[in-house]
Amino acid sequence: MAIAWFRSTVSKREGAVAESFRITFTSKPKGFRANAVLTRDLRTNKVQYIRVGYDEELKTVHLQPVKKPADGFKVVFAKANSCQVNSSLLWHWIAEMGLAKASLIGTWDAKTKSYVFVLETMTEAE
Repeated sequence: MAIAWFRSTVSKREGAVAESFRITFTSKPKGFRANAVLTRDLRTNKVQYIRVGYDEELKTVHLQPVKKPADGFKVVFAKANSCQVNSSLLWHWIAEMGLAKASLIGTWDAKTKSYVFVLETMTEAE
């Protein structure tokens, strides 16, 4: 007799790539949220402010840690594994680009000293 075993589905957290940085654009609050991996990296490197940029040619979003509040947006650490950046200015750009609720996967780029998120990696957040 052959037995067909059922496997439980992998939850979203268990199935996520443990090493990937991810941001999700949110409408409430207006801005974006970072995943646990990116949050830990920002916290470890004592990042308090982020400069946000967009390379239209490469279709990439850049998050560059900066020292001064005037140079970037405040990173708000909510919990040990959660942080977000809130800004109406960012929200206008996010809405214009059609990125609301989109989630992007990124990497650290040592050359530009920034986290780089490629729009081609965009998925719809649940």
